[in-house]
Amino acid sequence: MTTAEGESHAPPGLLTLPPEIREHVYSLILRSANNRNQPEDEDEGPFYTYDFSILRVNRLIHHEASKIFNDNIFVKITTPWTEAIPHVNSEGKVAVVTTGRPATDFQNFHLRVLIDTPDLAQWRQPPPDSYSMITTLEDLPAFTRIWYFSNLNNNRQLNPHLQLRLDLKNPYTPDEPVTKSLQTKLLMPFGQVKDLESTQFEYCGHSFFPNCPVYPSIRTAVLEEQAKPAPTPEECIEQTLVHKKVGNELFAKKAYTEALQTYFKAFESMHIYISGRKREIHCDGYYGEELRSGTHKGQYAHYVRMTLRVQLVANVVYTYLQLEEWAEAFFWGKRSIRLFRASMEGTDHIGGNGWDNWVGQSVGMAFAAKKEMGKLFYRTALAGRRLVPQSKSDYSWEGTGREELDALMRAAGAYLPEDQTVQAEVKALELRNLVRSSGS
Repeated sequence: MTTAEGESHAPPGLLTLPPEIREHVYSLILRSANNRNQPEDEDEGPFYTYDFSILRVNRLIHHEASKIFNDNIFVKITTPWTEAIPHVNSEGKVAVVTTGRPATDFQNFHLRVLIDTPDLAQWRQPPPDSYSMITTLEDLPAFTRIWYFSNLNNNRQLNPHLQLRLDLKNPYTPDEPVTKSLQTKLLMPFGQVKDLESTQFEYCGHSFFPNCPVYPSIRTAVLEEQAKPAPTPEECIEQTLVHKKVGNELFAKKAYTEALQTYFKAFESMHIYISGRKREIHCDGYYGEELRSGTHKGQYAHYVRMTLRVQLVANVVYTYLQLEEWAEAFFWGKRSIRLFRASMEGTDHIGGNGWDNWVGQSVGMAFAAKKEMGKLFYRTALAGRRLVPQSKSDYSWEGTGREELDALMRAAGAYLPEDQTVQAEVKALELRNLVRSSGS
């Protein structure tokens, strides 16, 4: 850079900035939260990437930046199964820092999670290198949650064969114990892991790391939480019904945002988790039995759960309509309708050849949520209409055409023959199509 007087000055370097600004720069580059990546393919799990080139600039920057990187809290997870790590990564959305031999060699962790079975060396030898992964404190709750789901999905037959050992250490200041607040964050997530053969809290045993004991109160809290039984399918269904009722009451009061949040809680009560447009459905196997008590006693739990899903989706779409969030209403309705058709015919196309035949066949079937399915067709069609200018002869929004919206409205008419509002819309649709055809 050359000034007006002709003097040449180099641009200010990193070390010319105030220390607090340099720390912010290091944080943006090296903190785990800023290096988490989620692939576009939802079937692929998240991962961390760190750019360590800044550590090679000079000795001072290396010293300052290393302190920021060392604020990250890493967790090493080791299991006896080759498929466990890919499963928790893809299904549990637990982000991976590294796996295999690099994970085995990595020692700057605060917690080692060792999972084993009583007949696999009784803790004497760790499982093979390829069965280890490094993740972060932020991803630990996701790890224990997917473990909780896996046990339920296997009818609670998995965990009674497993031993868990939790080893704490302080990798950078070994003479100091892990603080109580950090121990709480690292260990309490394991309270939701139920039915284990045993849970042990032991120091990792390296002679160059002094004692790092677990606080007795935290140990007790984890074990007490583990001892609490998981909700039964009956309890899950009843809790879903409670949230659904409260949501309906809030809707009646026009508290639409609160109603929507309560409907999402209803989904969560039966292990369906909503995050924006993403929906995670877990524990299908847990509902593969007859309900022994409650509102739906004697009915097949999976069937009841499916019915509640349709009812809740219909309510969610209706709530989005009241909030005038047309795109969300249309997205939720269209997704469920496509899944509904695919479950019966193997195709998820809306409209076109075969649609009216399928509607006629499905409407003749007996299922509890038929009325709600009709409402879903109707409300989705209404949302689609609001997304495009009414003056155009054809609709276009994310591949949505007049044919698709008309098909949804005809399906609503078939499913709700007694609904005068819906039937009036169908007649108006027929009249518009007649005018279009005569005009052409």
